[in-house]
Amino acid sequence: DWNAMDADTRIDLAVPYDNKDDASAAGAKWDSARKVWHTTAAAIASDPSTFEAWNPQAPVEVECPF
Repeated sequence: DWNAMDADTRIDLAVPYDNKDDASAAGAKWDSARKVWHTTAAAIASDPSTFEAWNPQAPVEVECPF
């Protein structure tokens, strides 16, 4: 649930090159170092349908077993 996450949590998006202008217009940001489009959990929570085509994935927290 996007509303349950910290509003500033970064969410990476799978944006094809042909959709880069649409992603930018929707408010997504380009990370040139990681070469990936991203947005925030708050942006997705406010309008999930805007970003759903780009398969937003919540970050996965992994606990170290040691």
